[in-house]
Amino acid sequence: MDETDIHRQRPQITGNAGLNYAAWQLSRRGWHVMPTIRNARGTLSKETGRSVS
Repeated sequence: MDETDIHRQRPQITGNAGLNYAAWQLSRRGWHVMPTIRNARGTLSKETGRSVS
């Protein structure tokens, strides 16, 4: 992997880390979160609401 590949992937890695962090925080608060696949139209994740306990 050369220098240009690393610079090209950095924004994607940052975005994935942010998405996973947001999903983790929502999960901690009782939400069920499922990140969508890459290049999907619409929202980046789907929240299904609070779990019933």
